[in-house]
Amino acid sequence: METIRHAAIRWKDGFITYGKDHGECWKRHPNRENISVTGGVQGFLTSEWRFVNRSEADKIALAAGQLKRIKKLVGGLISDELWYYGDYDYNLETGYVKRKVKK
Repeated sequence: METIRHAAIRWKDGFITYGKDHGECWKRHPNRENISVTGGVQGFLTSEWRFVNRSEADKIALAAGQLKRIKKLVGGLISDELWYYGDYDYNLETGYVKRKVKK
């Protein structure tokens, strides 16, 4: 089953950066001093390495059981729902990983 792995930005120059959240994605662009913060599309990378927009990412995360929420308040997935409010830690190599329950 496809899951959400990374927050990502697909820039107008075709470059894709990824990270824990979209702020980190912006910081990871090698030419960030010369690009606009609004110069790309915010979305996510999946376990299949597909770039998807926030709306599609929301559907994937819900279907994969990655979200706890009952009611959606905004128009698509936000990374905080996984790593801050959710049960996931983040690692740049592996992406969002389910937190181990402490005994």
